[in-house]
Amino acid sequence: MTQALLGTPVKVLKEKHGWYLIQTPDNYISWTNGSSLERFDRAQLKVWKSSEKIIYLSTYGFSLTVDKNERVSDLVTGNVLELRNEIENYYEVSYPDGRIAKIAKDEARVLKQWKEDLFISENSISDASLDLLGIPYLWGGTSTKGLDCSGFTKTVFLLHGMVIPRDASQQVLEGVLIDADKDFTKLKVGDLLFFGSKNEDQSERVVHVGLWLGNNGFIHASGDVHISSMDSLSDNFDAYNFNRYLRTKRFVGSNTNSISDLIDFYM
Repeated sequence: MTQALLGTPVKVLKEKHGWYLIQTPDNYISWTNGSSLERFDRAQLKVWKSSEKIIYLSTYGFSLTVDKNERVSDLVTGNVLELRNEIENYYEVSYPDGRIAKIAKDEARVLKQWKEDLFISENSISDASLDLLGIPYLWGGTSTKGLDCSGFTKTVFLLHGMVIPRDASQQVLEGVLIDADKDFTKLKVGDLLFFGSKNEDQSERVVHVGLWLGNNGFIHASGDVHISSMDSLSDNFDAYNFNRYLRTKRFVGSNTNSISDLIDFYM
C-alpha cells in the first residue's frame, strides 16, 4: 500500500502469524512482515524520541561499519537514525535493531539543526523536485528507489520538513484552492496540480498529482519522474493530463490538521 522509511515510528495494532498491522504517523494502516520492524515498548520509545538523530539527505547511499568500512545498509533520502557520536567526517549512528554504523557528514544532517535551518522558497522546492528526475515509478513508493505520483509530492515536502497526506485523493482535500479553470497564470512554483475524472453526479475521482515548476511546466511521477507541459505548442505537452486536470492547491503557507511538522514524529 505504501512505504515507511527507515526510522519511522509506527504503532502496532495487531499481530498474526508473523505479520503486523501497523499505523504510520500520517495515519496509513497496512500489514507488514515482522522482519521489517523492531519492536519498542513505551519506555524504549521515549528514550529513542529524546535522543539526537540525523536525517539522511542524499538521494541514495550506504552506511558503513565504523572500523572496516564494510557496508551495513543502503540509505535513501529521509531516513532517520539515532546519533551516537561524531568521528571526523562521519556521524556514528545506531539502527533501531542495534546495529552501529557511520554515515558521511556531507550526506546527512543533525535532524533538529536541519529543521531549524530550513527555508522554503520556490527555488528550494524546484531544486528538490529536479533532484528526483528519472527515478522510476513504483506503485506505493515513497522513497528515492521508486515513487508513485503522490509519493513524489510527499517526498518533496518531506525535504522541507512537512508531512502531507499520503494519497492524491487525500492531498487534494488540503491546502488553498488556486485554480479550477486551467488559468495557469495563477500558479506558483510548488503548487500541486490534481487530475482525475468527474462523474455525472459531479462527484470526482482524483487519481494523479504533479508539482508546478513554472513556465507552463509541471513535474510528476508517471513511468518515471519527468517534466511535462501544459502548453499545447511545447514538445512535452501532456494532452492526457491537460484534459483530465481538475484543480490546483497551494500547500506552502497553508496550515491544516493534515499537514504536520516532520520533527513532531521524531522528538
